[in-house]
Amino acid sequence: MKQLVLVFLLFVGDAVGATGEVPGGPGEPAILFTYVPPYGSFEDLRGQVLHVRPEDYMVAVYICVDGLWWSKPYLTEPLTPIREDGSWICDITTGGHDQDATRIVAYLVPKGYAPPPMSGGPTLPPELEDASAAKVEVTRQEGVRTISFSGYTWRVKASESPLGPGPN
Repeated sequence: MKQLVLVFLLFVGDAVGATGEVPGGPGEPAILFTYVPPYGSFEDLRGQVLHVRPEDYMVAVYICVDGLWWSKPYLTEPLTPIREDGSWICDITTGGHDQDATRIVAYLVPKGYAPPPMSGGPTLPPELEDASAAKVEVTRQEGVRTISFSGYTWRVKASESPLGPGPN
């Protein structure tokens, strides 16, 4: 009977010990991408924060589509929560042509901070750099775009000068 009580207390102790711990231990605050969806994908962006208490921070994500910046996941909900283990997930394809974003940036910001909303601005506000504890950015390359039509998959050509039909 005493062994069962002891096992139960150890289990509860482990569960309680996980709360408030700092992923990665002491160090400079850091944020990183653990998965960046490929260009054209509708998958979620995934990341990890290190050296901070997750309950004290949030992640502000922005994407750049056709040279314009947008708040993610939504203009009205510009912050992504961080899980106890420091991981986070953000849906970056919530409208328009988000899957065509060529740049993605994430800022580690203190809880309570209101990041500037972006709905198609040409540059990100400098205040983000000042307010964030850490930042990560990635550039995605455009892949070959295709169109499916009449049972075939066609490559989309792009050029600054006129193109002929040529081979597809």
